[in-house]
Amino acid sequence: MNIFIANTKKQNTAKLITLLQKIDKEITILGNASSYKETIDFCNKHSSALDLLICGTQLQGETTSNILNQISGSNSIIFTAGSKHEAYEAIKSNCTDFVLEPCDHNEISDALVKVKSV
Repeated sequence: MNIFIANTKKQNTAKLITLLQKIDKEITILGNASSYKETIDFCNKHSSALDLLICGTQLQGETTSNILNQISGSNSIIFTAGSKHEAYEAIKSNCTDFVLEPCDHNEISDALVKVKSV
């Protein structure tokens, strides 16, 4: 599974990469970004190779719906955020799953199972 991670908090990205590699050795991290523009550019340029985007609910003030509207293709998306309040918008956006930060092994593992079943 090819994954791209977008999060403004580098420590969350590093932890997520570590968790993903422990959960599934066949996961390939294609890259990561902390900005909205980098995320949109990467996802649109590599949409055919990208299986999953794991993205914070806020990237430089852009909302989940703005992010989804700018990405071409039908990639699965897991949104992450630091509060349950932010979950509402992510769930409304029709993402594949939502995980609260800091992400833990079980939540990420469950989300990946959901992605694989879609």
